[in-house]
Amino acid sequence: MDEFQEILQDFLVESFELIEQLDQDLVELETNPQDLELLNRIFRVAHTVKGASSFLNFDVLTHLTHHMEDILNKARHGDLIITPDVMDVVLESIDLMKELLNTIRDTGADQGIDVSACVTRLDAKSNGTEAPADVAASEPKAEEPAPVEVVEEPEVEETPAADEPNYDEMSEDEVEAEIARLLAERQEEDKAKRKAKLEAGEEVPQMPDAEEEPAKAEEKKEEAPAPAASAIVPKAPTQPKRQEAAQEEVKAAAPAKSSPAMVEQTIRVDVKRLDHLMNLIGELVLAKNRLIKINVDVEERYEGEEFLEELNQVVSIVSLVTTDLQIAVMKTRMLPIGKVFNKFPRMIRDLSRELNKKIDLEIFGEDTELDKSIVEEIGDPLVHIIRNSCDHGVESTEDRLMLGKSETGKIILKAYNEGNHIVVQIDDDGKGLDPEMLKNKSLEKGIITEKEADSMSDKEAFALIFKPGFSTAASVTSVSGRGVGMDVVKTNIEKLNGIIDIDSEVGKGTSIKLKIPLTLAIIQALLVGVQEEYYAIPLASVLETVRISKDEIYTVDNRSVMRLRDE
Repeated sequence: MDEFQEILQDFLVESFELIEQLDQDLVELETNPQDLELLNRIFRVAHTVKGASSFLNFDVLTHLTHHMEDILNKARHGDLIITPDVMDVVLESIDLMKELLNTIRDTGADQGIDVSACVTRLDAKSNGTEAPADVAASEPKAEEPAPVEVVEEPEVEETPAADEPNYDEMSEDEVEAEIARLLAERQEEDKAKRKAKLEAGEEVPQMPDAEEEPAKAEEKKEEAPAPAASAIVPKAPTQPKRQEAAQEEVKAAAPAKSSPAMVEQTIRVDVKRLDHLMNLIGELVLAKNRLIKINVDVEERYEGEEFLEELNQVVSIVSLVTTDLQIAVMKTRMLPIGKVFNKFPRMIRDLSRELNKKIDLEIFGEDTELDKSIVEEIGDPLVHIIRNSCDHGVESTEDRLMLGKSETGKIILKAYNEGNHIVVQIDDDGKGLDPEMLKNKSLEKGIITEKEADSMSDKEAFALIFKPGFSTAASVTSVSGRGVGMDVVKTNIEKLNGIIDIDSEVGKGTSIKLKIPLTLAIIQALLVGVQEEYYAIPLASVLETVRISKDEIYTVDNRSVMRLRDE
């Protein structure tokens, strides 16, 4: 039973990761339906999930993916064109797959979700024609677990290997090896991409190079249990010969390889352990700072003593090692912000269809890394901002053409480092924010007074969109209009010790910047003493420090002032 749970856990982790990538790939495919390499990649993902779910007896998931695979198979053989209407149904089936996987994760079974309506629509989009033999011949439950297609020659129908294993006759070790092969199927093609994803709790194992010693395949590392969101680390197969016989080569032109046994180069770690480690490092950093302060006091008191040089060396080493350890532990918690950005191409695609607008999304800096806790918190604020950009920012196609703009609106999402902060910037080329209109709306709703409106700058007027209850929508829709959303954005960003800055020009567009600290675990601060009180000011909030004498302070209107660079 424990072995089954481990296999199930690996299946869920890999499937969630595959389907997360599917959303992006399908949106890209819609804009470029002739991309055969992309089509094949999407088909292989559906085929892998179907094969694995069939092997584990998840009949509903197998049934759904079987029919979705049908459409993809026809498309890659040129029998079907991927239109937006076809893609609507395919994406609907992806959403159902996510629901089924969540149900499997929570209950261990894929029951309780009706997929029949979606399956009927999938079949209708297939024009009722019979599926190609390689797909139609297999019933959902009896589906072989994910044989690999030949990518280079899609016109060749895939056929089962002559020595394809019979699972009824296989030993437990052989079944385990086969599952490892199944779940690691796309490791080769994703190898370069996955190298960039090595991080704590989400790391992805890599296939060994052909030159690596076969003996390494036997290495085992103890694994800590991990949530479904962490990456998959299949066990090293114990019978490489059997696995070699079952493995089909993906690329026809590639030379024959030796047994593709997995070398475990990563380990899953429970996030709670990392949190505990970070707390310990925090205490160690504080102790290091106290030690340095004590060392300075000792130097002053025992100046010239011989032991001081040795003490200085020890303190320097402790300081250096502690700093390196702090950086290393912080890196284990870092995740690329792409984990959040990846869901927005699909969201933009759905919103542009719903709002009947043409909107392109451009993403930059998705490799920028943030602390795991911040990555998890920043998703919702970005959803609200981007929905607002689509609904309120980007104009309708007719309005854009009347204004002399391109009929397709553009939203740019980018992330970059700025000191100890990450800046996430959302730009659109829409109608922009009109400060006078914002003031009038706020006056109508009683959010500000006439006096406040008169003295308000444009920047302050832009910030009104973050007031609770504020909305510029003419009517309430499924996208916006309730006056809830942007106030939540401000609350969530401030909870992360971040700040929001808005720039906008009427008719040109709007730019919203979220400035967020890299981590909430350890924050550098400047200690300031005033008489008997000490205060710690976050270093990110300090622009400069200036030493002044009493002679430079004078009085104006009974206030103490000083002159700094003629101010």
